[in-house]
Amino acid sequence: MESFVEYMWYLLTTPFKLVKKSVNQWYIFCKVFGKRFDEVHEDIMRARDEGMVAACCDDMLRVHGADRGLARYDDEDIEDFRIRIAMYEEVCALGGLNAGIILAVSSLGYENVSIKSVPEYTGDTSRWAEFIVFIRMEADKAHPSTLPTIKKTVRKWKAVGAKDNYLFDYHIVINEIEKTEHVVQYYEDMDYYDYDSLDGTYLMDGQHFLDSNMIEFECCWNREEI
Repeated sequence: MESFVEYMWYLLTTPFKLVKKSVNQWYIFCKVFGKRFDEVHEDIMRARDEGMVAACCDDMLRVHGADRGLARYDDEDIEDFRIRIAMYEEVCALGGLNAGIILAVSSLGYENVSIKSVPEYTGDTSRWAEFIVFIRMEADKAHPSTLPTIKKTVRKWKAVGAKDNYLFDYHIVINEIEKTEHVVQYYEDMDYYDYDSLDGTYLMDGQHFLDSNMIEFECCWNREEI
């Protein structure tokens, strides 16, 4: 049943339903109160949806962001903002760690993110407090965010004394058509009947005997496809 009106009418016993609905006071009662219950049900379901980041409307999403101290960037897509809010608690749990920074950058839409210290990457031990954020992506893919936005995100979650650097690693994929050869073989059995026959090649002088010996020869045809 799709509404409280139908449900309340269903609960009534048969004697209450003998009068047609248009003049049945019980049906009018069910219709009035059932409509109110339907409205309350819709409000409850709407409140449930608006209370969840994944299901709320765009206006309510800003409220969820404000509760977490997050604001939508000027160049940020609304769905990317939704993902960033949804990942907020997990990023907080990893705040100040490389894993937290990677997760925060990933929430902006980047799939392949890693972090290395500058001494590890360059061998320059004098820059011990610096790190590099590596973002690997295909060269023909559009950036889901901008560098200023990435910097804001990283600097919010990195350790205070660490200096951030950025390196984008673009790569391309080349699909090369290779020459391939296919050899298809067809096998068929050909039956050759090698027996004497009355075809005029010899005289019927009693020196020859007719028989039905059968010899099988296997034949093969090859076809090459390139």
